Amino acid sequence: MEGTKPKATNLEGGGTLSVSSVENGVDAPVRETVETTEISSQSQDIDVNAELADKLGSLALSEGGLTPSHPPNAEVVTLQEKDILAVSSKTLDEDAKEMVSPPAAPSWGDSRVGVVYDSAMELHEDPAGHVECPGRIKRPFQRLEETGLLERCCTIPSRPAETAELLLAHPQSHIDAVEAERDVEGVSYIEFGDIYFNESTASCARLSAGCCISSAQAVSKGDVQRALALIRPPGHHAECNRAMGFCFYNNVALAALRLLQTSSSVSRVLILDWDVHHGNGLQNMFYEDARVMYISLHRGRGFYPQTGNVSEIGGGEGVGYNVNVPFPKGGFGDADYMAVFSTLVEPLCEIFDPDIVLVSAGFDAIDGDPLGGMRVSPECYGHLTQKMLKFAGGRVVLALEGGYNLEMMADAVQNCVRVLLGEAPAKLDPTKKLKPETEGLIFRVARQLAKKWPQMESDAVEQRWESFMEDFEGGLVMGGRDL
Repeated sequence: MEGTKPKATNLEGGGTLSVSSVENGVDAPVRETVETTEISSQSQDIDVNAELADKLGSLALSEGGLTPSHPPNAEVVTLQEKDILAVSSKTLDEDAKEMVSPPAAPSWGDSRVGVVYDSAMELHEDPAGHVECPGRIKRPFQRLEETGLLERCCTIPSRPAETAELLLAHPQSHIDAVEAERDVEGVSYIEFGDIYFNESTASCARLSAGCCISSAQAVSKGDVQRALALIRPPGHHAECNRAMGFCFYNNVALAALRLLQTSSSVSRVLILDWDVHHGNGLQNMFYEDARVMYISLHRGRGFYPQTGNVSEIGGGEGVGYNVNVPFPKGGFGDADYMAVFSTLVEPLCEIFDPDIVLVSAGFDAIDGDPLGGMRVSPECYGHLTQKMLKFAGGRVVLALEGGYNLEMMADAVQNCVRVLLGEAPAKLDPTKKLKPETEGLIFRVARQLAKKWPQMESDAVEQRWESFMEDFEGGLVMGGRDL
């Protein structure tokens, strides 16, 4: 099915808010419960009445391309240009407004894990039943309460991002465009392609970004060892000056840039993105930046947002620091993800030797997600989390991105938090098999990266593959604690 081109929406007053339609319906506005992974795709036109148009200003639509970065006629701002803006760290409050609160009922031997959550982020809502709904943070938080895991965790105070922080990744025109919607009255929500607004959207987007930054700061300063940010709206699709794919501000990018700007203990940030959709915004923001290694596992071959090919390995000083593992279709699961981690992700983490790991933790590759079409189990996310704890001295932040099956997502979050606290991950289903395409995908990715990293040359990858298969066939890969 051919995807529709994005539409750029220019808002009067300087800001450019660009949005896109979707391929295969992924990330499109959903007004009814989604039950299949194949959803019809249609371009969404903006329909506003005269009164609303007066409040928004004139809306002009133009056709534009999706790949790789910016819509036509938009103000293009790269990170290098934004550096010239000289956003001074002195304008930002370096110290936390409030102290991290200790666990209410810690268990002996627990690692110090922080959780940040604020029910105010649930106010961003489409009453027609959009899949990017308040329950995406509410249900996982409830699960942590129900299982007693929450009281074993520290509480990281929530806060909105300051404008100076948002300017680290977004121009003022983008911030103005997002916040202009606050003045719209008399309507419950407005949809622009694959994003929607209501009267609380701008404040929720700031809060989501601020909470992500705070969780990363808490880890970098040693207030906690690890953290979970239950936040929405998500962020990894947001470009410097483009809101798309349910995302307004690029939460994880902002957290990375904030640490690189102010933390004396952070000079290298690893961003692992296991959301089923490629994080086009994250890739573009750090494409030429060797301070950040971005690794994405996602569906490729035209799946939304149609970026993230194996050949996209970074540019300039960033060559080799951008890694894409695009699964060619749906149906890949635990064994495939474990193989990719063992042969590609973990060796790359060893090479890069990060000071902190930020995970764009989307849970839409989970089996049963209405949009993802993949077969990853909730337990597998616990294993992937455990693998990342081997790096950066265990300084890991999980920041929520996608995920639209609320119960399965709550299962996954529960598994991740148990591992963050120090428990062993749960056993995986030993009957799950590798897809035949996985081996070829791993070697295609490695061939691209071998241009920069000798550890990705074919002989080295072949040895790791053979070792993985020996462990897999011996039942060692899918092991863990009993449920």
